[in-house]
Amino acid sequence: LLIYQVAVSWLRRLWPVFDRLHVLGVEWQQLRGYFLFSIGFVATLAAALGLVAGWWLASWLLTSAIPGQTFELELDRWVIFKAVGSSVAVCLLGGGWAFHRSQQETRRSVLPMMITLALLIAAIWCIFQPQTWSAMISGSYLMRIGVREALWHPGELSIAITGLALAIATAIGVALMVDSFRVDFNQMLDHRLKYDLVAQGDETTLGRLSDSNNPITLADRIQVYRQANLRVNGLSMELNITRMDGFESSRYGYDGSLGNHEILLSEQAARALQLSAGDLLTVSGETMTVAGQFSAFGDLQPRLIADEGSALAASFATELQIDSISFNSDQPETLMKELQTRFPNLELRQQADIRRIALDTFNQTFAITTVLISIALLVATISVYIAVTTMRLNRQTGRQLLNTLGVNRLEQLIMNIALGTGLGLVAIIIALPLGIAFGWILCNVINPRAFGWTIDLQLSTASLLASCTWGMLAAIAAGILQSGGREEGAFGER
Repeated sequence: LLIYQVAVSWLRRLWPVFDRLHVLGVEWQQLRGYFLFSIGFVATLAAALGLVAGWWLASWLLTSAIPGQTFELELDRWVIFKAVGSSVAVCLLGGGWAFHRSQQETRRSVLPMMITLALLIAAIWCIFQPQTWSAMISGSYLMRIGVREALWHPGELSIAITGLALAIATAIGVALMVDSFRVDFNQMLDHRLKYDLVAQGDETTLGRLSDSNNPITLADRIQVYRQANLRVNGLSMELNITRMDGFESSRYGYDGSLGNHEILLSEQAARALQLSAGDLLTVSGETMTVAGQFSAFGDLQPRLIADEGSALAASFATELQIDSISFNSDQPETLMKELQTRFPNLELRQQADIRRIALDTFNQTFAITTVLISIALLVATISVYIAVTTMRLNRQTGRQLLNTLGVNRLEQLIMNIALGTGLGLVAIIIALPLGIAFGWILCNVINPRAFGWTIDLQLSTASLLASCTWGMLAAIAAGILQSGGREEGAFGER
């Protein structure tokens, strides 16, 4: 859309020259070839610049998302071919479409007739009710001219408004998804982080720690987690075995203890196996009842959880390995020091540290989406800038008349702010329902298919306001930026 908008602006400047050349005998095919060659050459230069900027952006994003690591990015031939090929193809498509539309005559539509009829009815009402409608008009005359320019020329601004609306809608959709994800992620952390201290390390040291002959007097509760890899219906999964009493089951959103013939499935496992609560699942010859499913954001593979006293745990007794041990204690820091002294090879983390690391990882992961949305809004701003500039060039006579009447730069700035505000309002009205639909698709369609988990969509007021505010500022900036040149009056430069 941006390339089409640029091509339309370019053609409007070249079209009088093309008309004269065509009258002198130059065929339209040759003129089209010249125009497409020019825009293709520009596309090649843009692709080269984009490769350099893209390499720098990718390096910066990776460094921001995963700090402390060094990345070496290489521009191989396939990447260069895709960049140049896609750039030239998109530019030729947009330029060809613009040239084709420029050659066509304006088609008559029923819409202008309907708008004219509506305006006629409104005008008749205004004639018979002058006191009523005059009281409804407020604001300066120049501001109303700016708003009129934004709303009365849909043919010239529709592409730009569509691009801005899509950028705002994308920002709204991603922001709603991220905020909804953050709410669900915090709820999962509240459920899972019920232990004060977690110990991880090599299996031998963890085995000595879990040995009942080495009592930990400062711990009120000790929970040992064992795991093994297995295949269920041909799918690779992870089996977790632990004591699934009421306290432990509550960490996974299940009320009550887990029976010897019951099993919990992560959302990814339930989706992969197409099972729900109450269904039967056969694992290594043992028939288990699915008691429920739980959210497991960030799991590398689907998980199954069973009680340590179940027949399934007995059948995997030789394959199970201790993965971690959790502790509850009234004195977690004292307990941590004691364990560090007795078992120096263990990696010990407190609940607050685990939460902080998890939230930092979450924020770093989605920081990339913020950068990409900002780039989309910047591109949309450029599109609006081009469209507004083109519209003003086509209406230069009217602007010269305003300058002759004494409209100064401050008043022009007010008109441009009104113009940008009108464009932003139209784009926001379109983007709000579209952005909420994008958010629902991301939460209920994209995430389940891509990662195996669903997210409950939360309509966050902060996300809606932030996205709409940035979109409005982008539209106002596009309206202001086009006013940088010197203006001439109807009788020369002022």
